[in-house]
Amino acid sequence: MLPGTVEKHNPKDKSAELSDGLRRLKKMRVVNLNQQIAEHTKHKDLGAANACFQRAKQLGVANDFTFTNLINCHVRCGDVSGASKLLKRMRREGLKPGVIAYTTVIKGHAGRGDLVRVERLLREMAASSPPIELNVRTINTCLRGCAMVGAVAEVQPILARMQASAVSPDGSTREYAATLLCMGLRVDDARPLVAALAADSDHVATAAARLGMSRAALVLGQWSVARKAIKEFERSLDAIVKAEQTAKEMQDDEDDIVARFGEGYADAGGGDDSGGGGSGGRRGWRAGATRERSAEAFNSHRVAEWRREAAALRAYLQYATAQPETEQREAIAAHFRRVFFFRLPSESRAHAVASTASAQKTDPSPRANIAAEVGTAVCERVGAAMAIPSQAPEAWIQAASECFDDAGNLNFRRIFQSQQGGPDGMAEAEASGPGRPVHLEVGSGGGEWACAQAGASPDVDWVTLELRSDRVYHTFLNSVINQVSNLAMLGGDIHSVAARICPSSLSAIFVNHPEPPQQYDDGSGGSGGSGGGAGGGQSDGEHMLTPQFFAAAYRSLEPGGRLTIVTDNQHYARLLLQSVAALSDGGKR
Repeated sequence: MLPGTVEKHNPKDKSAELSDGLRRLKKMRVVNLNQQIAEHTKHKDLGAANACFQRAKQLGVANDFTFTNLINCHVRCGDVSGASKLLKRMRREGLKPGVIAYTTVIKGHAGRGDLVRVERLLREMAASSPPIELNVRTINTCLRGCAMVGAVAEVQPILARMQASAVSPDGSTREYAATLLCMGLRVDDARPLVAALAADSDHVATAAARLGMSRAALVLGQWSVARKAIKEFERSLDAIVKAEQTAKEMQDDEDDIVARFGEGYADAGGGDDSGGGGSGGRRGWRAGATRERSAEAFNSHRVAEWRREAAALRAYLQYATAQPETEQREAIAAHFRRVFFFRLPSESRAHAVASTASAQKTDPSPRANIAAEVGTAVCERVGAAMAIPSQAPEAWIQAASECFDDAGNLNFRRIFQSQQGGPDGMAEAEASGPGRPVHLEVGSGGGEWACAQAGASPDVDWVTLELRSDRVYHTFLNSVINQVSNLAMLGGDIHSVAARICPSSLSAIFVNHPEPPQQYDDGSGGSGGSGGGAGGGQSDGEHMLTPQFFAAAYRSLEPGGRLTIVTDNQHYARLLLQSVAALSDGGKR
């Protein structure tokens, strides 16, 4: 520029600079708000997350990430309905929810066992323009939902959908699918999945799947298959230990380098190929060291448990092969006849097959309806008809019918005393005077405690109640392997199942370390009974031991019966005491 001249600014350039600055500011604001929502989600602070979302809407910067983050917060706080509404709102406002948003909502519904809504969302993804492609996390989320409700028949269609979408399965996919198929005793369908896991050297997933194969083969009476599967299961456990030992030796070598040359050696790139100074160097390794040690401790504990189970499987195999085949099959059938699955409130899918529908037509009573549901479920979820080919699904419906009264209520004396004798044995059991005491464990998990109690107290009949079908199956296996005959298993929601228990039929109810409600900040400003919080009102999410539970327990217990709850959560204990204190019976506390 010549001396004395004046630089001229182009108004368009200035306007463009201002526009770029505004865009950068807008981007910074939305990134910051999205990060805040994600951080509030970690702490289950739904109120604060909603406040950030509203701020983003007011500034006009809310995008698909803003919605997706808030959807995740709703699901983590147990508000699946709120997450579903947000997903619909995204579409109404012209935003395009991606696979992460859909998978998050699917996770919420799958966690409740609502496979109908899961299927509806999958169809909605496929019908979008352009279609929203599935990923492996979507598939794995669906399979976890199937495990909850024992939807063994849904596994192959899900795998076919994955293949049609060109999604490659990972170790979790194969493990979930193989374990579910083994739960339904579909060993031949599970075998290629287990082989693929072994080929990928995924030792932990392979061990879990081979454990499922071992259990299923034992229930089916396939002794040679079971013997081979148990041996391969133990080899997988050895491989896990060897891999962990190798990793520990590598860690020790790297520690030795640091001890000799100082931590800066690794940070500068002398100890690895990452170039040094970044997250891949020694500092990055140290940041994950605690997590690695935690994973190592968990795997070590799991391997120890699995070795004990392998020993139990071998002991049962030795016992079972020494028994006459007819006696062994009848013993397995008796275990199946003590398993009862009740549909969850969120399950809207039909359980009845054509034979069930025809059975209901001939006898439309409450007893026939509930027996049809329970008898069909024990075939679908744990493969009773496959294990005992001589008994068709209709036979299991009839066996279930003998355990209910005319009103459709479970009669425990019929379950434990009349399985062998049919209607005559049932009448004899009811006419024989007071029966044995019946103890119920609610929220029994895999049934380890109840099986141990039943084995230690043969003069008491024990019953377990668990929400998840896969855990009911584990209890069933525990009862088979430990040869426990005074244990029955119920699968379903406590409130709906309690309505099927005969009044005053239980001597004791036990609830051992129930899952406390997930506390979250709802932004209301109230205390919610938990002491309040900085951002708003602390609320308790859904939990099992509601006032309705206590009312059902009171109804089911005989006079003088006892309810025992064990918890180490002080807030939950206070909440439960408040619920009990507020109960009344005809105006009396």
